[in-house]
Amino acid sequence: MCILVASLFSSCYREPIDLDLNEGDPTFIIGAWLSESPDHQFVSTSISSNYLGKLTIDYVEGAVVTLSDQDKSYLLEERVKGKHFLPQYWKLTSDQEYKLEVMFNDKIYTAEHESRSVPEIIEIGFRDGSEDWESIQYYETTISFLDNAGEGDGYFYRAFNKNNSVKDKINRGFLRDDKFIDGILFEDVVATDYEYRHQSGDTIVVELYSIGKEALDYFNDILSESFRSEDPFASPPVNARSNISGGAAGYFLVSDMVQREVIIN
Repeated sequence: MCILVASLFSSCYREPIDLDLNEGDPTFIIGAWLSESPDHQFVSTSISSNYLGKLTIDYVEGAVVTLSDQDKSYLLEERVKGKHFLPQYWKLTSDQEYKLEVMFNDKIYTAEHESRSVPEIIEIGFRDGSEDWESIQYYETTISFLDNAGEGDGYFYRAFNKNNSVKDKINRGFLRDDKFIDGILFEDVVATDYEYRHQSGDTIVVELYSIGKEALDYFNDILSESFRSEDPFASPPVNARSNISGGAAGYFLVSDMVQREVIIN
C-alpha cells in the first residue's frame, strides 16, 4: 500500500516524501497447522520484517515449544532453525482440545484449538476443465461431503496431482463454512485450482480438512491482504486475527483430515 501511495504522489510532486514504513520492533510469529497429513508435523517460530523487507521468512531458533492434549504433553524437537517437530508416533484425536505453549526470550505464548471431526468424502468426480481454444483435454476434480451438524464448522479442501504436489495449501485450495447450510450436503464442489488442472492418467490426491469457523476467518484475512485491491481509496491493511495470547502473531490450528487417491481414466 505504501508503495502504491508513493507512486501516486510522485506523479504530482517533485520534492521527496518521507513515508512511515512501520519499521518498529519486529513481531514474534508462531505458525502451526497440525493434522493427520503424512507430511511432517511442526510448529514454526519466526519474526516479522518491515514493509519493504525481504520476502523470505526470518526463522528464529531457541524457542521451547510444548503441545498438550488431555492425556499427554509433547516437547517438540527443533531439528531445523525455527521448525519444531512433533514425534512421528504422534496421532491426532478428533474432537479434542489441544494446547500450545511457546517460551521465547523470557516470554510465554499460549494458544488452544479443538480438533473438530471431519466428514467423509462421499463422492469424487471429474468435469471438463478445458477452454474452447485448448488442444489438450483438462479436468477439474469435484467432491461431495455432508456438513457436520451444528454451526461453527469450517472446511479446507484441495485436489492435486500426486506426482506434482502443490504444498502451498492456502493459495491452491478452497474454504467453505456452514453459515447458511448447516448439516447440508456440499455437492460437486470444485477442489482443483485452475492453474493445476488434471489430465487423463493422472493420480489425483484429494484432501478435506475440518478447520473450524475461526481458523477459516483467519485464512480469509490472509487471503484478503495477499490479494488486496489496487484502489487507493480501499480500506487500509490490517493484521490478521490470531488465537495466540501474549502478543505474538500467527495462528495455532489442529485439524482432522481425510485423504483419498483416484486415477483419471
